Amino acid sequence: EPINIADIAERLDEDRTPVQHVFYQEGERINALLAVMRRCFGELDLGLQGALSMTDAMQTLFNEIFLDRVPEAFGKVTFASQRGLSSWFDNLNARHQQIVDWSAELATPKVTMLSYFFNPMSFL
Repeated sequence: EPINIADIAERLDEDRTPVQHVFYQEGERINALLAVMRRCFGELDLGLQGALSMTDAMQTLFNEIFLDRVPEAFGKVTFASQRGLSSWFDNLNARHQQIVDWSAELATPKVTMLSYFFNPMSFL
């Protein structure tokens, strides 16, 4: 489920702290990735059902899923990872949950997993 960026922006002060700014950007990046995933998987589903003709891009996506690889179609919006697809999804869920937890109160968490950020250096 996408992060509600509009709600977060409304609740944040105009003078955001650096931590709030980093988490906000991470939410935007997760949403961009989820949008690409939703589009790719939606098209693939329609192709497999026969509602759309299977394109080369759909076949490539299907093959990458079968081979447990992170699809190249996610390349421009995803985080750097050497994981297989199933482990990558687990990691994506953990990243998403960290943003959801932060967005509940918009306070700096006691523990922040830097490795869950698309750009960990932005937090430092």
